[in-house]
Amino acid sequence: MNIVAATKIINQMLAAKVIENYALGGALAVTFYTEPIATQDVDIFFQIKDAGNSLRILSPIYDYLTRSGYEAKAEHIIIEDLPIQFLPVFTANISKVSANEHRRRNENYQPNARGKGH
Repeated sequence: MNIVAATKIINQMLAAKVIENYALGGALAVTFYTEPIATQDVDIFFQIKDAGNSLRILSPIYDYLTRSGYEAKAEHIIIEDLPIQFLPVFTANISKVSANEHRRRNENYQPNARGKGH
């Protein structure tokens, strides 16, 4: 699995304004706080400017990626051999969460019981 190549594609989506912001989630994100664990996919939490009440909120993402040659498989889109699940965020501001995380890391935040946090 190539997370670096996949994030380049996701950053292109950000630049193209397909999504407004995003954050890594799931097991991959947990590795920032604990020892590395195996995962089969990547969860991407994303925001878009005007989600409304549409059940088609994932359509712009799927349209952009399938036009770019990537394949949808079940709840994932396969980007650079990496299954990625896009999960919309409606209530949290990802930018604020990311800023808070950066602040905690710089203050030697230790979130786990073993004291192995960053």
